[in-house]
Amino acid sequence: MKIEKLIVRITLLAALAGCADREVEEPVVTAEDSPVSVSLALSLPDVGAGTRMADPVVQPSYADFRGLKDVRIIPFKVAGTIAKDHLPFVYDELSGDGTGRVTGKPTALTPSAYYYYPDCPFWSGTASVLFYGRGANSVQEGSEAIPASDKAYYGSAITNYLDANGPSQIRFSPEQISASVTPGSRAKALADYLTAVANTPGWATTEDPKLKALYKDFIHKDDGGNYAVLGGSSASLRAFLEELYEEVGLAETEAVSTVVTAIRNNIKSGANVDDKGHVTLTTWSGTPLTDYPAQIGLPDGAAAIQWNGSAFTAQTQTTVETAITSVDRFSWPAELCYYGNSTIQTSGEKIEESVYRSATKWSEVLAHYDAGSVVTSSTKSAVMVSPVQYGVARLSVRLKRIAVTPFVDANGDLVSFDNTYYPLTAVIVGGQYPVGFDFRPETVQPWPSGEEEVKAMTDQQYFVFDSQVKTKKVSTDTGSDTYDYYCLSNTADEGCTNTLVFQNYEKRNVKIVLEFENRSDKKFIGYDGVVYPGTKFYLIGEVNPSAATTNTTAENKNRVFTQDYTTTFDVIVENFKSAYNVMPDLLAPRMEIGVKVENWETIRPTTVELLKN
Repeated sequence: MKIEKLIVRITLLAALAGCADREVEEPVVTAEDSPVSVSLALSLPDVGAGTRMADPVVQPSYADFRGLKDVRIIPFKVAGTIAKDHLPFVYDELSGDGTGRVTGKPTALTPSAYYYYPDCPFWSGTASVLFYGRGANSVQEGSEAIPASDKAYYGSAITNYLDANGPSQIRFSPEQISASVTPGSRAKALADYLTAVANTPGWATTEDPKLKALYKDFIHKDDGGNYAVLGGSSASLRAFLEELYEEVGLAETEAVSTVVTAIRNNIKSGANVDDKGHVTLTTWSGTPLTDYPAQIGLPDGAAAIQWNGSAFTAQTQTTVETAITSVDRFSWPAELCYYGNSTIQTSGEKIEESVYRSATKWSEVLAHYDAGSVVTSSTKSAVMVSPVQYGVARLSVRLKRIAVTPFVDANGDLVSFDNTYYPLTAVIVGGQYPVGFDFRPETVQPWPSGEEEVKAMTDQQYFVFDSQVKTKKVSTDTGSDTYDYYCLSNTADEGCTNTLVFQNYEKRNVKIVLEFENRSDKKFIGYDGVVYPGTKFYLIGEVNPSAATTNTTAENKNRVFTQDYTTTFDVIVENFKSAYNVMPDLLAPRMEIGVKVENWETIRPTTVELLKN
């Protein structure tokens, strides 16, 4: 099996014990009913080796299984698939924490690929269960332990399933990287620093044609007298100032030497400049000018500044004048979530662990549960018939070989090219909304019509920002961990990356943005300006669900991402004419498309039988 084409399916089995034979008309138990101790076992099939740094996050193999946390099993009287309006057993407060919640890590049934929980409460009448859990954040990358709090690595989801009383209340939502659109201290410091440079005495009023042109370019004033948005990241502004430092020197004459010197000194007020003119940002009024906006988890392209006639101001949200993506639109990737919705089969005997150890097929396990499909007073064990699934979808991106010659920028100039010059540093995915108990989108239901529908879709949409697309290499000389990236190549295909996302709405196009870094020593012209060496740039694509090459099943043919499925994109880059260095408004209906997504498919893994060591 090709790892980039599947999500591992987890097979779940449970052993339960039951008491209390009192029949109830409604799914209610009281303090007089005693929950019984059950053993919940699960299996993670081994499907092969991984391909990238974050494989331990998406778990393509048993060897990568991270374990479970925050497990909750909710019992129902329903004899079938549980729907949103079904009510679970309601627990009386006097009965303690009889919520079906399970804490702690499962016990391993060594040496097989199974795990189990020994203490799960069930009552007579239980016929179906919902199962929820999340991947335990405990990945070791070489010598580096990834902290459990690293949301960029593990992803995140805002959820209430541990405390919700029923399916209608359960939600899973993308978590915003920055919930505020108020510019932070570094954004303000960078804007103030550039304002000080722009307001160098004599520069705005100079009659020197070279300095006059440099000033107009610095404040981004177009021929119509409007001020365009400028990339506001530390990397973009550093490169911009470095070029300015060099260019004003070329304009230096006796008549303007004082202005040139003052401009250079103002640049030095927030930066170190070496003998070769290389600029390194430092601080402004005690605030670091470096590492913005990466230090708050946002993509460089989310940072923007704009001249207002007298000063630069940090821009963080969409307006008519600044058609950028608001910073509160970006979210962490989805967290690894588990979801099960299954009927049960029961047994009047306690199933021994040896049964699970020796089974090679799921049918062999189920054959031991022949006493019925509802927990009764004589039930000793039970099993979930259907397997637990991933609650999230997985996107794999494969960079196709560049076959277009000549490869040019927006000016039609030839772009200097090498297989290491333009690494893929992040993937940004649109069409992300809150989902319900079954991991299907549930933002505003039923949808309003016309303009109200468009507004509802716009107001609540998020864009996943996945910065963990690098591959991992370990230095053989020192043993230290080093990292590299998939790069645009003119010799071979590159990939695949893996990003976890939520299922999106049917018949809705999805924006995908690829973030690259210019690691060449040459600048080029993109759609909205110069892309300097050492800065990030963005190529945008849009995916239409009707254009999929193999989306033919009823479950996934009308959408781009489907829960428990993997979607694979083959991405083709033909030029840099549509490269952005500031993230445009990704909610706008029209924008420059810079990548083509071809030969894309959504595939569910084939049924994998239980494997044993």
